[in-house]
Amino acid sequence: MSTPTIRPYIPTDAAALAALSEPARTPAQVRRALAALLDGGGHAWVLVADDRVAGYAALAPAPGLAGVGDLDGRIVPHYQRQGLGSRLLERVLAALPALGYRQVTHAVADLAEPAARFLLRHDFSVAHVERTMRLEDLGRLPPLPVWPHLAVRTLPRATAVALFCRLYDHSFGPWPWYQPYTLAEVAATLARARDLQFLHLEDEPVGFAWLQQDGQAGIIEPFGVAPAQQGRGYGRYLLIAALHTLAARGVTAVQISAWEQNQAALRLYRSLGFRPHAALTYLTRNVNAA
Repeated sequence: MSTPTIRPYIPTDAAALAALSEPARTPAQVRRALAALLDGGGHAWVLVADDRVAGYAALAPAPGLAGVGDLDGRIVPHYQRQGLGSRLLERVLAALPALGYRQVTHAVADLAEPAARFLLRHDFSVAHVERTMRLEDLGRLPPLPVWPHLAVRTLPRATAVALFCRLYDHSFGPWPWYQPYTLAEVAATLARARDLQFLHLEDEPVGFAWLQQDGQAGIIEPFGVAPAQQGRGYGRYLLIAALHTLAARGVTAVQISAWEQNQAALRLYRSLGFRPHAALTYLTRNVNAA
């Protein structure tokens, strides 16, 4: 094997990188994805061995987390177990302080998978776990409690976007893995104003549920209640209302997620029939770690 080199990605690398992508993508799709990554402030490197692309690494800024990057990468099977992955990772980590990063993260579905074992050998550690729960039967939902002091409302789009950002910040700001939304992000991704439901205590908004739908599959994400109003059954009320809304739209199964440390939320979801569906474990490493 010739001496490997590491250089920045160029668009002509897309065809070779398409063969490494999971799930499979065409060279044009890879080219567009990496162009978007670079335009969004990300970075990509290519490992070359024997005059061919033998691997890559990519880093995207984590939304809402200054100085944190989401790391991805892969080595061609023929070149694995030869130290090339370690060399590529070391090169990326060495470059990051100058690029303004202090930490990198990568999510895995299973700590036994090769990527997880590789990163754990290179001083990454488990930061937190995100649990996804799934409700398969929306035909047996409990009725919405009759609580005159509570109401679930939708609002005009501009008002809904601004209120969601404020409530989201208030609800999740204390958590260490909190990633705030910007007004522009919400405006760009919110399909319809009615997909944001707000729980009002008298006239005060205290909770929110973002409803998403793809055919008969639904997602409630994110979902939250202001800290001062938690533990009073308000989250249960809002979640039941959101589930009834999705059921009325033809949804037959719903997913919802929470960090593993948020046991109160997971207990609520289980009490309404949600069951474990998947989990993502986030591995992190400080850039300046030895």
